[in-house]
Amino acid sequence: MEAFRGLCKFQQYIPNKPAKYRIKIYALVDARMFYTVNLEIYPGLHPEGPYKVDNDARSVVMHVVAPILNTGEISQSTTLVPLAKILLEQKTILVGSLRKNKKEVPP
Repeated sequence: MEAFRGLCKFQQYIPNKPAKYRIKIYALVDARMFYTVNLEIYPGLHPEGPYKVDNDARSVVMHVVAPILNTGEISQSTTLVPLAKILLEQKTILVGSLRKNKKEVPP
């Protein structure tokens, strides 16, 4: 999330943050060279038409990591178990943390 205060239709309002207006950015960055491989801005709801795509976490991650599937490792702060299974089938390793209150994680 990047702080932003200006005219923009897809900014997010988060009332409990110091910078209340932000733009959500998904980025795929090389951890060694700090090179941005792929970047996507969250636009909110997509309008109907040929460019409409899903905004759920699984779809966004799969779209952003498409250039490196079958080649390496992906790291993200929180992980979804179904997403980890999909990426494992694609021979891509996912490194991240799981929240213990998720239904997929056994007690």
